[in-house]
Amino acid sequence: MSGLPKWRYFTSFLQDSSLWIGISVVVLQIYYFPLIQGFDLQLNRLAFLICVTLWSFLSILRSPSLRFRVRISPSLLYFCFFCIFSVISALLASHNMRAAVSQIAGLFIGAVIMFFLSQAVNSPKRLFLATSALVAGGWLIVAFAVYQYVSWFTYRNMVDRAFVIPFSSLFHMRESLLVPTGFVGPLFRLTLPFGSSSHLAASIAALLLVALGWLLFKLQARKPRRLALGLLCIIMFVLLLGTYSRAAWLAFITGVLTIVKYQKRILLKRAVWCAVFILLTFLIVLGAILGSGFVQTVAARLDLEATQRSNLAHLKFRLDAIDMFLSSPLFGVGWGNYEFLTKRLHAHSSYVTILAEGGIIGFALWILFCASLVAHGVCAIRLSRPGSPLKYANLGLLASLISILVGNIFQQYYLFTFVWVVSGLVIASYFVTVNEHRMEIRPDGGG
Repeated sequence: MSGLPKWRYFTSFLQDSSLWIGISVVVLQIYYFPLIQGFDLQLNRLAFLICVTLWSFLSILRSPSLRFRVRISPSLLYFCFFCIFSVISALLASHNMRAAVSQIAGLFIGAVIMFFLSQAVNSPKRLFLATSALVAGGWLIVAFAVYQYVSWFTYRNMVDRAFVIPFSSLFHMRESLLVPTGFVGPLFRLTLPFGSSSHLAASIAALLLVALGWLLFKLQARKPRRLALGLLCIIMFVLLLGTYSRAAWLAFITGVLTIVKYQKRILLKRAVWCAVFILLTFLIVLGAILGSGFVQTVAARLDLEATQRSNLAHLKFRLDAIDMFLSSPLFGVGWGNYEFLTKRLHAHSSYVTILAEGGIIGFALWILFCASLVAHGVCAIRLSRPGSPLKYANLGLLASLISILVGNIFQQYYLFTFVWVVSGLVIASYFVTVNEHRMEIRPDGGG
């Protein structure tokens, strides 16, 4: 170790810092930058520019003596085909080029981020660093939620029902207010763009599942950090309830079932049941403090009669998209045309929107991409050594990916920068795990 040049340690530190800060910025923009009024949600320019600038160091700072190997997965190829098809569809048929270009730009941003991460995260150490940045992002979500709750109940740092962005004057931001929040029952819905909590809820569910993966490893290793992770998971679960997003609840449950499937013995661990007991106690105390209205409001989200109006509206959005698909089943009606024809942003389902705008061809390419991502995640878990930190990191990432894919059934999350980071890390985890597996079985004693 002492024989290595000092500049190698310095460049390695810069590379790791760039990776960690870049991912943290993506998590930050989930709850911060897109909240600015008038910001283009689908493009997420600022987070993208910061990430690419930082992650460029990962290539620039490489030693000239190290050969750069480009790793291309089937997922990236399917996604590139999907992007090319979306460009052709927009050029040939779109009547809403502004929306189409914005969405296509978001897709290409996703391609760049996935490519960068699949190349830069080339070791277990880097993978653990990347997932730790996601977990740190969970604490960021908690911090902003606490800020909102304190502001709401004390009416400090608020203008009417809009929150003042912290440090907005320091950064000379054009807009200093977040979009106005909604109010449902005794707790307001934590919000993201367009006054909707649904987008934030999906991100909380995905981050929470990554944190759960690490918590399971810390329970096994019996390290003090498990208490901090456990506290983070409890708070984020309560925040997930506070969004009142049924789609995110279902997505989170699906992610938890994914963890249980590949970690069946976890249900036999006493620590897990202790955590469940603590969570239930916490919820009971919270319900007692806030009153029965909170419990009733959460329960009302599962009542079909109470939510009949919104359910019928969302069903109509999807039926309109199906009609568009039937009018042009092979190629779809053209990228960005759903908004043009209906005056609505999307059909409240990524898959149905893609089916309407891209037809069978676009939908098939998208499904191939999603299926390939899941296959990468499953393969990474199966090749991981049982009980190793690598397996738990892979488990959390796969559960997070599954939650995003399920959430896309009810919302349109696939253009968010955060989704591409999770997808890129799943691809990277596959490459890292395959490489570690080959080292373990190498006959010359490697690993």
